[in-house]
Amino acid sequence: MNQMLAGILGLRRVIAHKYKREFGYECTTENVMITIGATEANFLTLMTIINPGDEVIITNPHYPSYFGHIKLVGGKVVLVPVYEENDFKLMPEDLEKAITPKTKDIFLNYPNNPIVLY
Repeated sequence: MNQMLAGILGLRRVIAHKYKREFGYECTTENVMITIGATEANFLTLMTIINPGDEVIITNPHYPSYFGHIKLVGGKVVLVPVYEENDFKLMPEDLEKAITPKTKDIFLNYPNNPIVLY
C-alpha cells in the first residue's frame, strides 16, 4: 500500500497502538488505512479480495451500493433474503444453501446498519 495514500500517519499510529493495547494484535501503521467512511472501506476491500467470478453473498434487503461495488470488481452477487417475521435476521439454513466453492465474502446487512464479515 502506498503509505502516502493510507491516511494521516499520526492517526494510523494511534489506531495501531489501540489494537495492540486492547486486542493484543501486533499492528503497525502499515496495517492501517484511513478511509472517509464504511462505503469506501468496503469497496477498497472488495477490490483487494474479489477476483472475477467470485461470489459475494448479500442479505436482502441490502444497502444499495453493495450490488454495484461487487459487480464493478467482477464479482457475482448472491442474494439471500431475510424476513421481517425473523426480525431481519439471517437464517443459518438460508445461508448454507447460498454458499458454494466460489463464495469469497459475506455481507451481513441489517436494513439500516450494514455489517461486513471477511
